[in-house]
Amino acid sequence: MHNISEIIGRIGDFYFAVQSQVFEITGVLEDSNGRIKLNARVNEEIIRKVKYDNEYQIWGNVSGIDITLFGCYFAYECRHVKDTVYGTLLTVPNEIVIGRSCSGDINVVKISAAISALNYMLPRMPFKQTITPSKKTMTIESVLSREEMAAQDKYGKVVFKAGLSYSDSWEKVECISVPSVEYHFIKPTSISEAIAKIASVRNLFSFFSDHYLPLENVEFADEDTKRLESGDVLCDCCIYMNDIENTDLLRAPFPIGTRCFSHNFNQVWNNWLRFYNKSKFIPALFYEIICNRSTYINCFLNLSQAIEVYSSYYREKNARVVAIRNRCKRDLIPLRYRMEDIMRYVNEYLEISSDRITKLAKKISDFRNFYTHYNREKYQEPSFQEISSANVLLRYILLVIVYKTVGIEQQYISEFRRRSEYKHLKEDISIILKENKSLVHKGDK
Repeated sequence: MHNISEIIGRIGDFYFAVQSQVFEITGVLEDSNGRIKLNARVNEEIIRKVKYDNEYQIWGNVSGIDITLFGCYFAYECRHVKDTVYGTLLTVPNEIVIGRSCSGDINVVKISAAISALNYMLPRMPFKQTITPSKKTMTIESVLSREEMAAQDKYGKVVFKAGLSYSDSWEKVECISVPSVEYHFIKPTSISEAIAKIASVRNLFSFFSDHYLPLENVEFADEDTKRLESGDVLCDCCIYMNDIENTDLLRAPFPIGTRCFSHNFNQVWNNWLRFYNKSKFIPALFYEIICNRSTYINCFLNLSQAIEVYSSYYREKNARVVAIRNRCKRDLIPLRYRMEDIMRYVNEYLEISSDRITKLAKKISDFRNFYTHYNREKYQEPSFQEISSANVLLRYILLVIVYKTVGIEQQYISEFRRRSEYKHLKEDISIILKENKSLVHKGDK
């Protein structure tokens, strides 16, 4: 299978269509700090025909390697030489498919992605090593744990499994555990939908890790891929994701590891899929908050909004009951009553009294209203300690909502709090309520 390094900096022939007319251009794929762009020389006719606010698909061949560029928007530069106009077309595609040159859609039957950080979702270290010395040789045996899970849904089968990357040289032999996720589709699926499906698996695991997980080495098989005698199919094309942000991975055990859901992964996955499909914008909003590195006030406002939106969509009637009980007759339910309902909904994991929930919900609401309305006469400006503690509380509530929704068992959610940075939640709640001024927030999330 070819990779992105084989097509960078080499001249290729490319094609794209404007309405029914196909244009041929010659260009070079260039690497600009990890983002690949196409730089092509074109004539005046092409410059005039291209619609610069339209999205294009470009297909072609570079050094004998078939490629397809998706999500292309053109920009151009021109220069005049006597009566002739020479131009340069530039585009930064969203995805680059290596192994297929196609003017239409690519129908995917299987897609996979390596996610090295999933090593930390496993209950134990991936490798077990045994060293056996003798007079003439030393035998080193490394055994890789072959943990695998699968779930079936209406689109196909999702598989999580351990993988192995092996390399050797004169001075060393290197084995790296590379877990991956796969999606085997019942029916051929468009490549854009296939990418979205494998990303939805990654998104679920991001909640289990409580941080961003990048997709690595995305590969696929389509209708043109040859099948093995067993009927299975091996991926023979790869996708370069051109808009993935390079971030440092947090190398620490996941709060929710495979031991918490491997026994009911089918149920967990299908619960997540229903949540994801019913209201895509809510899990997407939750996911962006988990992955975003916003801090302090911006983080607090994002978390408040996410929980308020969830309440409006899923718990409108419950929040209305809380509002009526507090003699609120307004059509729009104030945030304090939505927060109170949500806190009661997850209180088996907060473990605070009913009167403290009421006070806590009002405090969070007042913090938010101060920043959104900036009414210093009505609302007191919260301190750095209070907002930092509120961020920990709201993030914890958001994670618990997801864990409850997908079906993580109660004992594992409770363990997650005791083993993670949320173990000081009682102190954070006391800081928000100003119950003990000597308490200090243990660290901003």
